[in-house]
Amino acid sequence: MTKYPLTGTGDSLTRHLAAQQPFHASGLNGLLRLLTKRSKWIIGSIVICVLLALIITANTKPVFEATTTIELNKTSGGSLDLGLDDLMS
Repeated sequence: MTKYPLTGTGDSLTRHLAAQQPFHASGLNGLLRLLTKRSKWIIGSIVICVLLALIITANTKPVFEATTTIELNKTSGGSLDLGLDDLMS
């Protein structure tokens, strides 16, 4: 049973499109049905995007570098010396 009548010989694409039933989303049930029906495409697209992002990230050189120097005051022997002795005197 076709929903749309075909005239003449027609090509296979026209027959295929005419044989498909249109999708009518009826709220959340329709959305869930669509997501379930297209789950292979959705999961495949996500996997491809994540793999491409990992490949691009691994091959990208860093744009900047940062270096730092930490200087420690080794004149006093106390472990809680915060260097406040110089400020007090």
